[in-house]
Amino acid sequence: MTQPSGSGRNRSQVQTFRVSSVSASGGTYTVGVSPSIYMPNWSTARSATLTWNDRTYNGTGVGIENMTIFYSGSSSVNFDITMGNTYASWVKGVRFVGAPVISPLNVSGSKNALVSNNYFFSNLVLNGTYPPAMQTDTSSDTLILNNIMTSGVPWEGNGGITGLVFAYNYGRDTFTLYNENSTFDHHGYSSFELFEGNQMGQMLEDATWGTHNLNTYFRNYVPCWDAPYNTFTSAGVPRGIAIDRYHRFTNLVGNAIGTASQCSTYQGDYNAIGSIFRIDTYDPLVSSTLFRWGNATVAKQAGDSPANSGVRFLASEVPSTLSSALASLSNVVPQDTSLPCSMFFPSGTSCTPSYGGGSGLNWWNVCTSWSSFPTSCAGSQAQPFPMAGPEVVNGPYVNGHAYDIPAAVAWLNLPIDTSLQNSYTVTSSSWANGVMTLTVAGLPAGSVHIMGPFQLAGVSSACMAGATVGASNELLMTGSNASTVSYALPSNPGTGCTGTMKFPDVRQFDERVYQSDSGTPISGGLPAGGGGTGIAPPAGLVASVR
Repeated sequence: MTQPSGSGRNRSQVQTFRVSSVSASGGTYTVGVSPSIYMPNWSTARSATLTWNDRTYNGTGVGIENMTIFYSGSSSVNFDITMGNTYASWVKGVRFVGAPVISPLNVSGSKNALVSNNYFFSNLVLNGTYPPAMQTDTSSDTLILNNIMTSGVPWEGNGGITGLVFAYNYGRDTFTLYNENSTFDHHGYSSFELFEGNQMGQMLEDATWGTHNLNTYFRNYVPCWDAPYNTFTSAGVPRGIAIDRYHRFTNLVGNAIGTASQCSTYQGDYNAIGSIFRIDTYDPLVSSTLFRWGNATVAKQAGDSPANSGVRFLASEVPSTLSSALASLSNVVPQDTSLPCSMFFPSGTSCTPSYGGGSGLNWWNVCTSWSSFPTSCAGSQAQPFPMAGPEVVNGPYVNGHAYDIPAAVAWLNLPIDTSLQNSYTVTSSSWANGVMTLTVAGLPAGSVHIMGPFQLAGVSSACMAGATVGASNELLMTGSNASTVSYALPSNPGTGCTGTMKFPDVRQFDERVYQSDSGTPISGGLPAGGGGTGIAPPAGLVASVR
């Protein structure tokens, strides 16, 4: 297989591990590794190779915490930070504003990396490139946890990934002409990836440059679109979870998927529009090896459990009778409908949702108002745990089966960094059928497709009545083009809404927005989430990449 960056065959199946022992006997060396090799197909007959760096090129126990990294757009570096060839290292509590050529953060050739409690606003220059918040490649056992990822693709994998956990991350506003608020591993080969508890428009097993196997999607909330923006181009096909050709043994369990106005069809093939599950039928092994169990969707069917509930526990969606060489990889149909609360927090085999806090996680409680940002929290909110799944009820999404995750609550309530806003003049306005359209002078030109929150100044309060969100009275775009911006406004304001539009709304950020949630710890001891007890992080640190 040839990838864009290579000129020949690439070894895409990779596992990075720690060498725990080396012994020699008669010129033959025995190498012990920790953990063990995951995939069952490693073999000398397949020319498997062992490679390593000189120890001077490796980093162990290196961390970056609690600062803003601002990229001015004046250099040609690929990443603000590269975690290359690292072990047990971390990036935590960092606000990334702007992106170099590729993305703010790259994790490559690393093991046991932690990326948590960060905020990304990658496309500050509004140039239409929608850089991903971060990229990951050739790394193993990476934990990407509780991050806010805006203005670009939330996460892009570049192949060779094993044992990734991508959990409780919030993606939105990708500044694209089409729905791309999605995780996707863009290159071969990944395996044993777990995507749990995330909230973003779509999730994709992408076959552009290679295949993946044995990945799991668990308790994610996937609305099918980059809500509430609804004027994508014809290429902006809404979809829920998409599995491309040659992606085998994918597990989709306990997810809450769909928005009735965007994707109400349960399943479709590669060319389908508005499908909750887009399954590529070119490769029949995609569907025959796909495991689906306990997903809640907006498509209600007679075969649901119970009927027409949108929740499905069907034996026919379990690959229990695979034939020929695949028979040993068949799944037994589960005997009941119990699901664990989590697949990587110790939580038992069944789950009773907690709706008023009580997760025990030290980052699950979110500060929603401030006496003084970021040192004095005036009010907080703990979300239900788990936040999505078939047994979750009374939520605002997917027939009640999903709630916002903590990172989404934090995004809504963090204050705006007004120093990074641009001011645009609103020259005229019109209202029709619950939508206000503003004509705005000087909007970014070219391929940029702005979306997300903005503020209006110098207009009548009627121009925002019933339409604002959060403490900063922001409006959310439902559409935009080179000269107009639209948003939902319930009633005709009866007056012109000319004034000043302020955009983009980059958040101020400090990881003390996340605080400890009471209860018996589910996590077994996660890295500190900021806030709560412990040492407060340093304040006022800014790094500028020139």
